[in-house]
Amino acid sequence: EEMLRAIEREARLIGLFINKSKTVAMTIPAPLTTPIAITLESGPISWTSDFKYLGSMILSTESDLRHRIGLAWGAFRSLDTLWNSALGYKTKEYLFLTTVVPVLLYGCETWTLNLVLRKLLLTTYTKMLRKIMNIRWWMHVSNEDLYRRAGCNSPAFQVRERMLRFIHRTLNDPDQCARTLLKWKHGLKKNSSSKRKVSYRDQLLRLIGDKGAYPPAAK
Repeated sequence: EEMLRAIEREARLIGLFINKSKTVAMTIPAPLTTPIAITLESGPISWTSDFKYLGSMILSTESDLRHRIGLAWGAFRSLDTLWNSALGYKTKEYLFLTTVVPVLLYGCETWTLNLVLRKLLLTTYTKMLRKIMNIRWWMHVSNEDLYRRAGCNSPAFQVRERMLRFIHRTLNDPDQCARTLLKWKHGLKKNSSSKRKVSYRDQLLRLIGDKGAYPPAAK
């Protein structure tokens, strides 16, 4: 609250004001059992359990992924006329990869996917692709064959590729702050009675196949 008040004071000096109706508070990773009151000069601000920032839900990967899946199905169904038309499969696949997949995988560079979320993403992607290519379950076409026919990679592969590009860009960014944030390591200790969730940093280390070091940044 003190930090927010300080920002409010400094902003007022240059004629800027914090809009109370557009300002909310939240805690990560879990909401407070008893939210504390945070008050601006214009009044108290409300608390929220999740928040959309630049198109992504910031509470968790699951929250954001489910949000993206809903938007992707909306984009997919809006093109039902095309999917059911006599257009060639190659044209349909191109439209799918350029109009629906970007909606589905937006912001995936920041996801931390466990097996359940990977399966959810895979199921969504293959359902859409099978509908476009008119492939029914009784045809017994494997996912690998499906991707080969469509000329595309699995969604897991696409997410991995985007993450690796993100790592490369960030580590070669002249902004030292960006590199520091990427290498940040939490101080949480693993509890013997429960397993610690895999962090984003853990996932990045797995992707680059290293146990303790990142690729060197460009000089």
